[in-house]
Amino acid sequence: MACKAKNPPGLFRTEKSPFWQYSVQIGGQKHQGSTRETERAKAIAFLDALRVKARTEISNPSNEMAFGDAAFAYAEEVLDRRYSPANRVDQLRYLGWLEEHLGKETLLSAIDTVAVDRLVKVRRLEPVRIGRTRKQQDRLVKDSTVNRTVAEPLRRLLNWARDLKGVSIGRIHWSSVVTKEKIEHPREVHSHEEPMLDRLPVDYRRVVRFAQLTGLRQRECLLRWDQIIDGCLHIVGKGDKKIIKMISPAMQAILDEARAAQAAAPTTHVFTFTYNGLTKPITQQSLKSLWQRARKTGVVPSDLRFHDLRHDYATKLLRATKNLKLVQRSMGHSNIKTTLRYAHVNDEEVATAEAELHEKIAAARAERQRAGLRVVG
Repeated sequence: MACKAKNPPGLFRTEKSPFWQYSVQIGGQKHQGSTRETERAKAIAFLDALRVKARTEISNPSNEMAFGDAAFAYAEEVLDRRYSPANRVDQLRYLGWLEEHLGKETLLSAIDTVAVDRLVKVRRLEPVRIGRTRKQQDRLVKDSTVNRTVAEPLRRLLNWARDLKGVSIGRIHWSSVVTKEKIEHPREVHSHEEPMLDRLPVDYRRVVRFAQLTGLRQRECLLRWDQIIDGCLHIVGKGDKKIIKMISPAMQAILDEARAAQAAAPTTHVFTFTYNGLTKPITQQSLKSLWQRARKTGVVPSDLRFHDLRHDYATKLLRATKNLKLVQRSMGHSNIKTTLRYAHVNDEEVATAEAELHEKIAAARAERQRAGLRVVG
């Protein structure tokens, strides 16, 4: 029987990608990512070349690149090829902010822990953007927002420059600058709040109910008819993940209602509204504006965000199934830790089970006392 060849240390494959992945330490620096190779031999050659390049860089660190040049090349080679238009716009905005605060001419090798820590502090103290205006809030920018808009995009760019361009980068202790995100219990739509959602305009009410039934994000709910294929929704979600969700009878009823609403003037978009006799698609901005007005005027609970409809879906799904893995798959979470935020819904069931156990113990003890048996404890 032929022995199966062992993979070199740091070279591996995952179920999520057809490419070989790598994660190695070279000269105290961690290098990780995709080899972009599907063949084992080519992946090994890639890793060998990476080791040579990294060791050469350590012994002769002369390959420098300014942040402005790196950001431009990264946008062309990575963002334009691998990101959807919506996500690319966000990433370009984050890079623009970093360039503004770091400076175009700043060398990547000069960006160290102190520099990143300063960026994080500046971002946290910025005014929070609400709609089209800026209002100073009493609270700081959320830790998750700081990580998503500063630390994560900068780290991806630096790793790309080092691993694929052989550029010298500074030493950064990411664990000391990445802010620890607080885990908050998700907001749920309670039974007494459900009738409030029915007070929304009928055109927008369909989107809200669809969000509750699917757990989709706001942008993902704004579907086109060509995204409905063979009884399934085909969506590009957060991080350019492909989402395929089967259409249930309740979802189909909403889709049929949306189709009937535009029978006189069919459009490419599923959810539309009528204004001055014209049928127009519901956009993310118009949905945000309506939801903000509804919260301010008391049409819906003032503390209920549209994104909480996604949390409501996950919470109720976990309560019904008691299956975290199923919820993880339905929500499209890459990491089960993200899904664990919904585990609190089982607290009530645990408390009920404990109470029943205590009652049984007390009943058994009382029975032994009646039988004249000695009770210990």
